[in-house]
Amino acid sequence: MTKNPHKPRPLGLVKPFYQDNLATLFLGDCRDVLRELPEESVQAVVTSPPYLGLRTYEGIEPSVWGGEPECEHEWQSPIIRQRVGWESTPEGQKQFKTRNADSKAYRSESCYCSKCGAWYGNLGNEPTIEQYVANMVEVFRGVRRVLRKDSTCFLNMGDSYASGKGSCFNPGGGDSSLGQERKEAGVHPLSRGNKSELTAQGLKPKDLCLIPARVALALQADGWWVRSEIIWAKGSCMPESVRDRPTKSHEQIYLLSKSANYFYDADAVREPLAESTVERVKYGWFGEVVDPDRRSSPDVTDVMGDRYVPAAGRNLRDVWHINPEPFPGSHFAVFPRALVTPCILAGTSEAGCCPDCGSPWERVVERTEPVPTGKGGSRKMVQVIEKYRGETSTATSCFETGAIRHSITTGFRPTCKCPEHEPIPCTVLDPFAGASTTLLRARELGRKSIGAELSAEYCEISKNRLGGQYVMFAGGGEEVDRL
Repeated sequence: MTKNPHKPRPLGLVKPFYQDNLATLFLGDCRDVLRELPEESVQAVVTSPPYLGLRTYEGIEPSVWGGEPECEHEWQSPIIRQRVGWESTPEGQKQFKTRNADSKAYRSESCYCSKCGAWYGNLGNEPTIEQYVANMVEVFRGVRRVLRKDSTCFLNMGDSYASGKGSCFNPGGGDSSLGQERKEAGVHPLSRGNKSELTAQGLKPKDLCLIPARVALALQADGWWVRSEIIWAKGSCMPESVRDRPTKSHEQIYLLSKSANYFYDADAVREPLAESTVERVKYGWFGEVVDPDRRSSPDVTDVMGDRYVPAAGRNLRDVWHINPEPFPGSHFAVFPRALVTPCILAGTSEAGCCPDCGSPWERVVERTEPVPTGKGGSRKMVQVIEKYRGETSTATSCFETGAIRHSITTGFRPTCKCPEHEPIPCTVLDPFAGASTTLLRARELGRKSIGAELSAEYCEISKNRLGGQYVMFAGGGEEVDRL
């Protein structure tokens, strides 16, 4: 056993690694950075933490998670089991024969305090799912403190599988992403040992670990509202050599909030209307007087007595078809900008927020009076749609009367009662900044941003991106070095 007391860093020691008029990036533990930020000072969070068992990061010192802050920790490496063959059970069944492995090589990467139970290691390299979930809850308690009560958090996570060897396998990860063998890299998979040790964690070999769901449930129990599970469907995904299940091609994005009521700009992220919708309007399925007893067509919808067509597009769905983007830097999991964009647009106001209290400005929507259409109402509806499509507007046709109305955003207004001031940009936070795609996209959309990153190498990559040394082609999604 070795002694290694580790207490939270004093406030004021975390300094910006990069800063401009809109973006600020800190090099350090996100928990230390979050402690530096004022309470309820952030309008939205968009982030993707390290996945469990996927990879390790060079040059990052382990840190203490959980336990008692004032404890003089005594670190003890976990017992690591090795398979050495097969043996028969008293019932005549075959099982793995194991022995204790030499754990000295893992002492500095992962160990527990024998006094208070604190864990010493890097986030994502936990020896158990339970430890990973507990660490995530600890981080997001800090996130919740700096997030406004009327704001949201978009959390992207990927899942893992329990392998037959008792380890944790994440599609797209493995030894190839570490740059060296897993043992030499010091990575702790989900568990090391035989089937009985996996069973103790509620898993069997080949089980899907359901890590995103476990984290979401833990955050929900800790006070967060889980408002939506968004599926990121990847058109191009990592191939897998499996024959008894489909290849995994999606990840989860959870929309979390601190309260039941919060800011969400649905008009900023509407999806384009399908051409088939406009075609249906031409044939009288919208805007015409229809016998209520003949509503047999599945295209005729009734919402509280009204049928409607949103001219600016339909409400954003919870399945996003977005391809990963190539990136020339040495980072394995760069956010696609198209994935970050709707999160920022929906979570922050385009106009900005109050400079005094931080309340976001909301849209001012002008709505026309219903215009009776009678015969030929569907043609007028098509004209309304074609006129306002692409703008922030909606058009509605009354089911019973064939009346058409539309609405359009005419401006923005404050949601607070503070003295009148010009709004300032909203702030977006990413506590696991990585290559800082969230910060980069937030700045392009006119928002402020704050990021925290523990890897000095990734901070250098971010500095180059935010400083303009990388250029993103708007059409192809590729990023190249300008220098």
